[in-house]
Amino acid sequence: MDVIWKVPLMVFLGLLVIFPFTSIRIRVQYRRKGEKDHLELGWRLLFGLLRFRTVIPSFWLNWKGVSFRTEQEDRETAHKRRISLRMVRRFWSERSWIRRQIVSFHEIVTETYRRFLRHVVCERLVWNSRIGTGDAASTGVVTGIVWGVKTTLVGFTSPLLRWTDPPRLDVHPLFHEEKIETELDSIFRFRIGHAILAVIHLLIGMMRHKKGSEENWRNTQFRA
Repeated sequence: MDVIWKVPLMVFLGLLVIFPFTSIRIRVQYRRKGEKDHLELGWRLLFGLLRFRTVIPSFWLNWKGVSFRTEQEDRETAHKRRISLRMVRRFWSERSWIRRQIVSFHEIVTETYRRFLRHVVCERLVWNSRIGTGDAASTGVVTGIVWGVKTTLVGFTSPLLRWTDPPRLDVHPLFHEEKIETELDSIFRFRIGHAILAVIHLLIGMMRHKKGSEENWRNTQFRA
C-alpha cells in the first residue's frame, strides 16, 4: 500500500524539481485585414505536454477620447480658503515625495524586466505589412514612417533579447490602393524559473520601496 502512494509522490516531487528548469514557449500571431483584427496566442509547457491556445477571431480597434466635465460652484455657497506659506511648502514637499516614489518604482520595474529579458529567446519574428493610401506620394511617406517604427522597435528590443534567427521585416507599398494590412508572427521562449525569479525580485523591490517610502513620507510630514 505504501508503494502505491510513494510512486505518485516521487513523480510529483520530480516534476516539482524539473518544473523551474523547463521552458515555456509563447507564440503570438496577429493579423489585420481591412477593419478586422485577428489575434491568436499559444503556450507550450513541459516539452509540449501542456498546450494552451487562445483565439480572438475578430475584433475592432476603436479609440475613444476621454471627456471631462467641469462643474462651476455657486458663488453664494462657495467657501473661501486662505493659502498660507505652510500649505505651499507642504504641497511642494508632497509633490516632490510623489515624484520620487514614481521614479523609484519605475527604476525597480525597469531593472526587473531588463534582467528577465536577458533570458528570453526570440525564435521567430516575422512582420509584414501592406500599406496604401490611394495616393502615390502619401503612400511613399507612410511607408517610410512604418519602416522607421518597425526598425526602431526591433532596434530597441534587440540588445535586450536573445535571437536565434534575425527578425524579418517588410513593408510593401500599394500605390494605387487604399488598404492597410499587416501580419505578425512571433515565438518567444524562456525558462519558468527565470520568470519566478523575476517575480520574486519585483516583490522584494516593492517591499523595500514601500518601507522606504513610508519613512520618507513621515519625514516629509515632519518637515512640513
